[in-house]
Amino acid sequence: MTVNTRVLIACGMGLFLGSANTAFSALALPELTSSLRLSGTASAWTVMAYQLPAGAMLLTAGNLGDRWGHRRLYLAGLLLFATASVLCAAAAGAPQLLSARALQGVGGAVLTPATMALVVLTHPEPGDRTRAIALWTAGMGAGAAAGPTIGSLMLAGTGWRGLFAATATIALAAAALAYCVLPRTSSTQTGPLDIVGQSLLTLALGAVLYAITCFQRLPPSPYELVSAGVLFSAAVSARRGRARRRSTAATDPAGPAAPGLRPAMALGCALFVLFNGFTYFHAVYLQRSAGLDPLQAGALMTPAAVALFVAAPAAGRLAIRFGLRATAAGGAAAVVVGSVAFAMVLPAGPGLSQIAASALIGAGTGLVNSVVGATVAITIPTDQIGAATGQLASARMFGGAAGMALLSSVLADGYRQALLDSGAALTGEQLSQALMTPPMVRPAAIQLTVPTTTAFDSGLMRGILACSALLLSVAVVACRRLPEGTGTAGRRGRRRPR
Repeated sequence: MTVNTRVLIACGMGLFLGSANTAFSALALPELTSSLRLSGTASAWTVMAYQLPAGAMLLTAGNLGDRWGHRRLYLAGLLLFATASVLCAAAAGAPQLLSARALQGVGGAVLTPATMALVVLTHPEPGDRTRAIALWTAGMGAGAAAGPTIGSLMLAGTGWRGLFAATATIALAAAALAYCVLPRTSSTQTGPLDIVGQSLLTLALGAVLYAITCFQRLPPSPYELVSAGVLFSAAVSARRGRARRRSTAATDPAGPAAPGLRPAMALGCALFVLFNGFTYFHAVYLQRSAGLDPLQAGALMTPAAVALFVAAPAAGRLAIRFGLRATAAGGAAAVVVGSVAFAMVLPAGPGLSQIAASALIGAGTGLVNSVVGATVAITIPTDQIGAATGQLASARMFGGAAGMALLSSVLADGYRQALLDSGAALTGEQLSQALMTPPMVRPAAIQLTVPTTTAFDSGLMRGILACSALLLSVAVVACRRLPEGTGTAGRRGRRRPR
């Protein structure tokens, strides 16, 4: 086993935690909500309490790694994640659970930029770096692949508390392995960390994420939206004024701005709008609409994640042969086609058609995600890799939070409308309760009868199609602006000039 292989395994364990956490949360939410008697708002914040601090802290985490060393920061993130997971397992009510989930999000924010930076720094050759990033992405796929199965097995055996306890055990094992095998990394940035600039960026991102969560309650509160907008505008204005007084990318709290970074971030964000939203609501659909238990739901969610795991390392070979643009375009097309197909076969219920469509979504996600990571790895100087990976991870986290909110709002709107259209089949009390309670927030509040099940499916179909349209529009623009990469097939097909 080579040193680089050990590095990939040590980094992959941390990445596994971050990616599996989405599936764990989705599968555990119904049982957790019932066990702690959470309200609809508290149930929704069980997911968002992790994503808000994680998304807001990612930019800071990347810059901290450049200054303090990525190995040291990675170890600290794993220990914090483990501690927070233990607190989640011991939670007795909503305040303790939400606080622990927020702390877990802070620890999780470190894992992605630190592991990617370590992989890049230990693979200096461009070809090796592209393959290593593809394998690093496969670690994310491994978490997504194993998450539904492991999560459903643990829920069936030990319940949601055992699930969080197992997460803490994995984090501690990853920390022990990382301490033994990861090389020590020196600081690549010597200047002081711009705490004010980082705080302004964190504040702006947190305001946007909070505004998105407001749409989970329809109609959203105008006061909350205006407050979030004012806070965002003030933070961005202050950040721009501060940036004009700073001269180098290394001291810019937003990090580097190399060619290809912005389209890669946009594509990664749009991808996770669809993928994270689909992963979460797929679990809700299987358990609450199709009536499956957690083990059965996990089994039907696994093919999509396995396809992601298989496609991610293949993306490195495809990018070397065909180039980054072509690989990203093919992956995005697969995700869009798979999403539309899944929405079309949704009314038929779980079956081979849904499995095939979800597998296509997973395979396309693996391709696009690998290309996005490789773009950052080959275009950013190594002394700024932490800041760049923090930007990319923040874009992904932001996309995941946006996907949750977008699917929630579109689903809830379609759900309400479908219930109104079929209101004759429900009592007045049932209809009122259904209209006031979004299905994804309080799934146990209403027994899903045939009319409410149809309404939920109709809303979910509209939400998936909306996210697919967003990804398609972003991919058309972003893929054209990615670097061409190292495609050899195109070069062999070109004629030499006479």
